[in-house]
Amino acid sequence: MNDDHRGWPPVPGPGRGMGGRPNLPPGWPVGHEWPDPVPEAPRKDLRWWIVAGGVAAVVILIGGGILVSRNGSGGAGVAASVSSEASTSEPVPTTSRSQAVSGWRLSELLASQQMLSDHADHAPLTLAPVVSKPFANVTITPVQCTSAVVPGDPGTYGISNMTGFAGQSAADDSPDGGHKIIQAIAAFPTDSDASGFFDMQLSEWQRCASMSMSSATADGAVTSGDVGTPAVTNGVATVSITPTDAPAGGRSCQHALTHRATFVVDVRVCAPHVGDSGSALAQAISGAIPR
Repeated sequence: MNDDHRGWPPVPGPGRGMGGRPNLPPGWPVGHEWPDPVPEAPRKDLRWWIVAGGVAAVVILIGGGILVSRNGSGGAGVAASVSSEASTSEPVPTTSRSQAVSGWRLSELLASQQMLSDHADHAPLTLAPVVSKPFANVTITPVQCTSAVVPGDPGTYGISNMTGFAGQSAADDSPDGGHKIIQAIAAFPTDSDASGFFDMQLSEWQRCASMSMSSATADGAVTSGDVGTPAVTNGVATVSITPTDAPAGGRSCQHALTHRATFVVDVRVCAPHVGDSGSALAQAISGAIPR
């Protein structure tokens, strides 16, 4: 095996042309036009105008008092003096949680370097740049095992209705390169879209249960391994990937997937003694996502 690819399996590279940025919020509704001015009443008697002027002044002062007092209590004065015409205006559009999170905001939901290290036997890790598209440059054979082996697979995420994506890989700096992590988070329009994507992914994983696979990167590195049987515990789907061409004491991987609110968390941890590190990392990331 090429020394540049210690820490099986190879880490996929940044995606190209897949995924999408989150949808921008729709524009604010256009306000109503001012009504036509009321025709001026014909002059009749000077005393009538004096009385009318006094009444108008009182109305203006009262209206002004409402505006001042309401604004002073929290900036709601305009709403307090809206005319009956404004009540027929269109409602202000709202945006979903995922639409409100842009690509760079999604990256803030990824695990920190310290959190990743905590789930990699406290190994010193070097983080790659965050990408905003699904990972690419890895070919899995048979193809039906791709989503079970590769987090953030472009073939799966690229055809979904996700509104945003952020992913990152990390590897340790030790001589044997024993730890590698891939983490990804995707935003969806609704909670049901996120849970539906989770169910679809789990179904794809089950198609690869107990199968042997091979992984090839764009630079020619090839590895092989055995895929375990997917399981779901406490809302986290996991599947093991054990290399068959690694030397004695080689590392194995755990791929984990979960969802929370409108987001899907997809991670893979590879380590000499991986255990449930993938599941624990997925829960740590999703647990920090506000509902």
